[in-house]
Amino acid sequence: MTPFKFILAATDFSVPADNAVRRAALLAKQHGARLCIVHVIAAARRVPFRAWLSPAIGRDLKVADAHDRLQRLAGDLTNRYDVTVDLEVRAGDVVEELHRASARVDLLVMGQRRRSALAEMVLGSTAQRLVECTRRPVLVVKQAATGAYRRALVPIDFTPASDAAALVAAALAPDIDLQIFHAMDSTGETVMRDVDVSESVIRAYRLREEAALLARMASSMTRLGLD
Repeated sequence: MTPFKFILAATDFSVPADNAVRRAALLAKQHGARLCIVHVIAAARRVPFRAWLSPAIGRDLKVADAHDRLQRLAGDLTNRYDVTVDLEVRAGDVVEELHRASARVDLLVMGQRRRSALAEMVLGSTAQRLVECTRRPVLVVKQAATGAYRRALVPIDFTPASDAAALVAAALAPDIDLQIFHAMDSTGETVMRDVDVSESVIRAYRLREEAALLARMASSMTRLGLD
């Protein structure tokens, strides 16, 4: 499987983002990949009146503070994972800036930071919005990185997107155990029960469907070069 050559990790300096950055560093070490950490300074929705008088000063202070925190983070990652880290600070809408930054990388890594239920319902999470708009693989990290990934569950629906998901999952670690999953459509069984078809006939139908799907799944993985 082709390794990742350029990995981008997004951070807002929260604990979930720290987990994501460390996972990205571990992956970069495994793949010999270039690693870049980006922080986006979000545009304020409400700006105090005094900030209107010196917007450049406030922005420069935020940029300088972000660079300082990124430098400390990069030093820690270099010592722990023996990787070289590029740093980038951007300003603007978080989703838009990460979308632009991810256009040149092989993998975007970010943490899942929970917001209020209302904010999630109205706006969606940053990770969710990026997954919907970018064409690059996005790895959403929820736990601290303690080692290489060992197992991956890959739901497939025989589309190009699920083929891509299987390939990315296989690339996460050299010896990863892939478990390929497909959910059968049970509409046919429901219809047969509605017209009083016997359970033995329904069971035979299900076994034929399962056998056909398993054969198709195996064929798909063989075509992709996956075991």
